[in-house]
Amino acid sequence: MKSQTVRRWSFIHTWTSLICTVFLLMLAVTGLPLIFSHEIDHALGNSPDFKEMPANTPHLNLQQLVEAAEAHRPGEVLQYFGWDEDDSNGVWAIMAKTAGTDPNDSHSFMLDSRTGEAFETPSANGGFMMVMLRLHVDMYAGLPGKLLLAFMGLMFVLAIISGTVLYAPFMRKLKFATVRADKSRRMRWLDLHNLIGVVTLTWALVVGVTGVISACADLIIA
Repeated sequence: MKSQTVRRWSFIHTWTSLICTVFLLMLAVTGLPLIFSHEIDHALGNSPDFKEMPANTPHLNLQQLVEAAEAHRPGEVLQYFGWDEDDSNGVWAIMAKTAGTDPNDSHSFMLDSRTGEAFETPSANGGFMMVMLRLHVDMYAGLPGKLLLAFMGLMFVLAIISGTVLYAPFMRKLKFATVRADKSRRMRWLDLHNLIGVVTLTWALVVGVTGVISACADLIIA
């Protein structure tokens, strides 16, 4: 690779990384508690406490569950309905004044699919976890926020690709995973940067590409 080509790729790598760094840090900080949201809710006592019932207890049908949800919040309509991934006896219901109400202004709660009993879920309607979710998804800016995060995701993907191109010319004289501890602090950090980058390359690329697609989901679906 010619020195001019290396400089061009280095320029791309440096600036795409710098542009998206703060946003990537925010996504990492907000994404970590979201991964463990179920465990955090359980620890804080926000998880529904379903009654112990025989394993063969029948579940209510869809119409009965919808009626139970409507009885819990009279005057509202059901927007979304689905089974909980962590508990087969739990059903999520999301309701609002109208079917077209912005989901951010809706109210979420759970139903026991065997009895129709409703359980409020405070973390799904506000508080710490909802703040983390909104920051992670759109930074409280709706579609413009999602598109900004999609652009940052593209910068991240470009940073990964350019870093991969630069890895060979910078590391070809060294054994894989070499960290030159006897060199300057800047050199040690560069070696660690290259090592972590190449080890997490596939994972980071998957996260970047799928993140861009997720951020653009509203436009893609439309």
